[in-house]
Amino acid sequence: VLGKVYPAKTNGQIGSVRLLPGVYPLVTPLVVSRGDLTLSGSTGVVLVRAQPPSFQAKAGEGAMMNTGPLISVAASNVVIRDVQLDGAVPGTGSPKMGDGASGGVVISGALSNVLVENVGVRNVSTTAISAVINDTNAPTGGVQSGIVVRGCVIDRCGMGGVSLAKRGTRSLNQSSDIVTGAIVVRSDGHQVFGNRISRTGSHAVCLTGVSHSQVVANQIQHVSLYNEVGVFGHGIAVDGNCGNDPVETVVISANIIDTVHLPASKRNATCTGIEIADGISGAICTSNHVSNVALGYGVYFGGGLAPSSNGVISSNVVIGCNGYG
Repeated sequence: VLGKVYPAKTNGQIGSVRLLPGVYPLVTPLVVSRGDLTLSGSTGVVLVRAQPPSFQAKAGEGAMMNTGPLISVAASNVVIRDVQLDGAVPGTGSPKMGDGASGGVVISGALSNVLVENVGVRNVSTTAISAVINDTNAPTGGVQSGIVVRGCVIDRCGMGGVSLAKRGTRSLNQSSDIVTGAIVVRSDGHQVFGNRISRTGSHAVCLTGVSHSQVVANQIQHVSLYNEVGVFGHGIAVDGNCGNDPVETVVISANIIDTVHLPASKRNATCTGIEIADGISGAICTSNHVSNVALGYGVYFGGGLAPSSNGVISSNVVIGCNGYG
């Protein structure tokens, strides 16, 4: 049992689990399956991947290594705050795919009101903090809403920093969903606010098929850095999934993006400070500062696979981009 468990309060108040200071090796992901719960730590609380493969091979303990996320959220009305997550395998170099835990915090399914606050995530092989809804984790359809990622510090990710996504189905407002009988899922009403994100292989912040959300006051450095598997990254990406999952009304404001590296794979020739593309309507991109893009745009709005419209791009500063402003 991790930390100290406090019983749930009555009258609908939120119960809590407080982790006492210490390093907690996780053989399997820590699953938050109960709603109306706060999981909190304090100075000195670190959740780590269990053991490196070399140690377990010598000890003869078999495959006892956590290859999933460090924390998996499977309930609504959950708060995770004030913990440090480290997915590193000691002795390895950059966080390539296959090294470290495969994610920090994963929020999956038709959930609402999940706050990830003041959480540190480093040395994961995929994405540090992600929330996804699709026809697999929500087989009867549904909505993922109210995901807030605030005040987190993210460093060294083989893939992305923060990713919020609706994948594999059509948007809720498409009448063809009714005709085809497709499973309908939706993702909206999220905030990515005041985080520091550095050294990612893919996008530092990515919203795919996500509407009515805000990406505000994040500090981002060294994007598209770990590209051994041919991935590429933008500082902030808002994407309509080739137009299959149109996006409405996303605000991108007061973010600072410094240094977007040249992608290793020529399959995707450019990486951009802020990309708003493929089926985006009503995006507002204002008061951002983008600098040092190796090959790409400072701010891109449009789409080669689906048109975007009714965007506002204003009062942004773009410096040192070896492409277009």
